[in-house]
Amino acid sequence: MTLDRLAGVYDLVEHYNFEFVRGVEQLSTMTPAMGGESNLRNYSPTTLIQESCFDVQGFPDVTLVHGNRDATVPFQESKDLDLLFNSRGCSSRMIELDKCDHFRIVFGNQVSSFFSHPLSQMCFPDHPVLGAPKS
Repeated sequence: MTLDRLAGVYDLVEHYNFEFVRGVEQLSTMTPAMGGESNLRNYSPTTLIQESCFDVQGFPDVTLVHGNRDATVPFQESKDLDLLFNSRGCSSRMIELDKCDHFRIVFGNQVSSFFSHPLSQMCFPDHPVLGAPKS
């Protein structure tokens, strides 16, 4: 069993700062969903892992998929979480999708199974995982 995460926000405080710099923090649903800016740290996955609020030893294997052209959620979010999981003894792997933005990952996942959706195959025809099935 694996836990697959696609282009996620894992450090809520850092992501709020990223949104603030871009001038979109008031449009984002993240802060209201967390009950306000003061709660971002409390609900941030990276904070929970760093402060050992839960045990990652029994965690399933983690696969993080992120495009390196994501302007909505920086690629570094997934890289940092991958490093954090591995430093805590959790099996984690990172899949970097070259020339892939946030929309393509999220849209491909929401419509259907990300790895078999025709949009993924169209957007990544030469990608070994996301591309068209080889005959």
